[in-house]
Amino acid sequence: MHKQYLWVLLLCSVCAHAEPKQAKPPQALSKQQLARIAAIPKPEYPQAAIERGESGSVTVRWSVDANQLVRTQIIASSGYRSLDNAAIRYVRNYAHRFPLAANKVYSRTFVFKLPAANLPTALLVNTDALTAPYPKAAQRRHLRGQVSIAWQINRWGHVTDITVLSSSHALFTQAALAQARTAKFKAAHINGEPVASYLQHTYQFGPPLPKSSGE
Repeated sequence: MHKQYLWVLLLCSVCAHAEPKQAKPPQALSKQQLARIAAIPKPEYPQAAIERGESGSVTVRWSVDANQLVRTQIIASSGYRSLDNAAIRYVRNYAHRFPLAANKVYSRTFVFKLPAANLPTALLVNTDALTAPYPKAAQRRHLRGQVSIAWQINRWGHVTDITVLSSSHALFTQAALAQARTAKFKAAHINGEPVASYLQHTYQFGPPLPKSSGE
């Protein structure tokens, strides 16, 4: 009886010092699951955020346990609480409506881009920058065309980048960029605060119209 008691104590001691059982690591997602996550439409853009000019991207990571309890984490913030919260709410709602496999970790980046009508616009100071002279080399060849460019303007009204969106000829591209570089701006404002902005313009090129006989 005494030996049996000692064996019981020894067994209890071994069990007490045994390492706890480790949880299984999350399993890798299958191609079908990755495709399903990629197909998730983006959350609804909060109207209040649009009115405040808030935009950006949010990366959300989430997991689902055996009871379909969803745990979320912001991996990369948009910088705006309203957009981050909208992404989290959407992920939780989606996971409950469309149950996902447990013991897996999911992630998705949602982009909130302001509609064109809500983009802040800088004020162009010198309107002559919107008209580029017709290149003489193009005139000799009777060329017509157009060039669309975009200015990126910072919160101080300075042009930080000029991008050519489309061009019908290299001669027109050079002329359009030369004139676009002369543009001066006053910064756009949202709720009284200066903000960065983006402005597009299309330069038109064609031979000068012939003067009328009465001129």
